[in-house]
Amino acid sequence: SRPCRTQRAGKRRGFDEIREVRLTSAVVKLAGVDIDVFERGGGKPLLWLHGGNGFFPNQAFVEPFAKRRRLIVPSHPGFGRSALPEWLDSVDDIAYLYLELRDRLGLDTVELLGCSVGGWAAAELASKIPERISKLVLVGPVGVKTGPSDKLDIPDIWALPQDELNKLMFHDPQKMLPDISKLPDEQLAIMLRNRE
Repeated sequence: SRPCRTQRAGKRRGFDEIREVRLTSAVVKLAGVDIDVFERGGGKPLLWLHGGNGFFPNQAFVEPFAKRRRLIVPSHPGFGRSALPEWLDSVDDIAYLYLELRDRLGLDTVELLGCSVGGWAAAELASKIPERISKLVLVGPVGVKTGPSDKLDIPDIWALPQDELNKLMFHDPQKMLPDISKLPDEQLAIMLRNRE
């Protein structure tokens, strides 16, 4: 089969290993960990760190951002098709993986956007290389304490029923709910793995 643009670009950028190629993503090895990296578009690079639901290329934000930016979305370890090594036990570890990704992609500076747990990872990453982050946007960053010390900033998402959690996560939860009866088995498996 004919290699996709990302595969050719990945070889040009010196990725150590590309084991699987889909239309616009590749699995790359960072610090010995297989990380699925989605890329689309051109222009200024925007590193998007996804939230706890994971990342799917058909999400509504992908096309609008890819029309104006080089959108780069790694799936966090344990999400999507990314591996989850035994040694990884903190969001700080994830930030170090993304430092290597930034270096591998040859990004001198990058705009960084993180949602939920991705916001936490983005804050960790920005604290390590503030001079290399041209813009930082944190959307509901889990793990970033902003309220009083005796109050929870973040609801216990594991104790909430899914419909209550959806109300907290989305302005209009009905627009965000996939029809799981129409999803391919592979996407269902990824959704369940992301939740785990």
